[in-house]
Amino acid sequence: MTALDVVRPYVREAKAYAVADVPADFVKLDAMESPYEYPEEMQKALAEMLAEVPIRLYPAPQKCALLPLLRQTHRIPDEADLVLGNGSDELIERLVMLVAEPGAVVVALRHLL
Repeated sequence: MTALDVVRPYVREAKAYAVADVPADFVKLDAMESPYEYPEEMQKALAEMLAEVPIRLYPAPQKCALLPLLRQTHRIPDEADLVLGNGSDELIERLVMLVAEPGAVVVALRHLL
């Protein structure tokens, strides 16, 4: 028995996501990519900041400076909870895990290529 034998057949048969090849003058809006290069000064400033961050550790969410900034910028009341995630897929997964009961049926739309 190999490691692949425990992976479900439909997962083994799945094809990798193909990134669309678009002309150089097009802006891709579906991939969360910026069409702009960062100025060299900004790249250096980011490199200096990242050099000070302990990227080997998970950040402490309660110390996240982004949440108060989001509340202030968008006038979000303190009693409203905020959840940040690594993209919509992670947030949808968290929401389903939070509310779905065992045996529940979840309906999701799927874009077919």
